[in-house]
Amino acid sequence: MDWNQPIDIYCERLSPEFWAEPVNAITNLAFVAAGVWAFLYARARSVLDPAIIGLSILSTCVGVGSFLFHTFAVQWAGIADVGSIALFMIAGMLIGLRRLFAISWLWATIAAIGFAIVIFVGPERFNIEIPALGEGNRYLPAVIALGMISGTLALKRREASRPIASAACILSLSLVFRTIDAGICEAFPLGTHFLWHILNGCVLALIMYSIIRYQIHSGD
Repeated sequence: MDWNQPIDIYCERLSPEFWAEPVNAITNLAFVAAGVWAFLYARARSVLDPAIIGLSILSTCVGVGSFLFHTFAVQWAGIADVGSIALFMIAGMLIGLRRLFAISWLWATIAAIGFAIVIFVGPERFNIEIPALGEGNRYLPAVIALGMISGTLALKRREASRPIASAACILSLSLVFRTIDAGICEAFPLGTHFLWHILNGCVLALIMYSIIRYQIHSGD
């Protein structure tokens, strides 16, 4: 693999220059803001612990990884981008199941590993795919997982079901903006990928809010 191979897949990028995607790059502050907010919110509620700190840091790492991708726009930066997102999704699944359902670390870990396998092996291998989404299919398992978690919480009459459901809906909408970006370049040169960043910053904030606000098991 050529780690420095250029990647040009978004409307906003018209050259290989570092600052060729300023809006896509700057809007990654949404992930950093989500991480900082979650840290401060947990501290204000006196529930700040290593797990919450870890999620806050991973949210910030998503912003950094995506910033690198939308500035350097090469293979290694793409891996930093996708890798940081995958780590947050897996950690969010593990900690979310543990804190929101109070299940054992063993079962939470098994579920998180299964989720990771689907992500890394590829949703298409498990017939979890919407052809129109293209590469966006790698995020479809997250939408499904959030929907299932929200539904289960709703059956248990847990208030956490609402922010998790909101996260699933917002992630679904953000996938639409991510998908249509490449097809509207002529009509809208800026593209819509920046909305993927802003909306997903909200998704990460809602996930962390749910874990912080509605956890029934803490102090692991």
